[in-house]
Amino acid sequence: MNLNPATANLRTLCALRSLVLIAQVSAAYYAGSVLGWMLPYLTLNLLFAALAFFAVFSWWRSFQAWPVTQLELFIHLCVDIAGFSAVLYFSGGANNPFISYLLVPLCISATTLSWSHTWILTGLSASVYTVLLFHYVPLAAIMPQHDHSAMSALPAPSLSALNIHILGMWANFVVSALLVTYFVFKMASALRKREAELA
Repeated sequence: MNLNPATANLRTLCALRSLVLIAQVSAAYYAGSVLGWMLPYLTLNLLFAALAFFAVFSWWRSFQAWPVTQLELFIHLCVDIAGFSAVLYFSGGANNPFISYLLVPLCISATTLSWSHTWILTGLSASVYTVLLFHYVPLAAIMPQHDHSAMSALPAPSLSALNIHILGMWANFVVSALLVTYFVFKMASALRKREAELA
């Protein structure tokens, strides 16, 4: 059975989403049971449950007869960014090293969606990263400006107190997001144009 490209892309996204969710749940379990980190586990578990429900719904949707549209795939990517950002909010914010995963939806969008959809996702990802610099539930074990042995709650920093390393990570993310959006989209567009010419 031949799938239309958007449906095939949605199924690939569903597989990736499921793997990421399993990794998040496993990391949270390890952090709590082995490392003894203090995280809002009840809130995280409710969030994981909501993301799991959406993942199951997405799999079901990908096997329905009606075609998947670009707008629908765009909405799925927005939900992924929002869900992953919520997990980051409750686990250290921009200090969490996994925040760079926010580039993955941009790569997917740049290769599958329109120019406007991709730039909207770029703006959303950069905005989320910026917000998570200042607003998050602190996790002492990954706060670079503090002793990692101190597991008590720490206040989120002000702009003047932000660690240079964290600011560098933010700048690197913004530049990477812009490069991915522009160059990956251009390369994907060139490939699609070439395939159309060959067809």
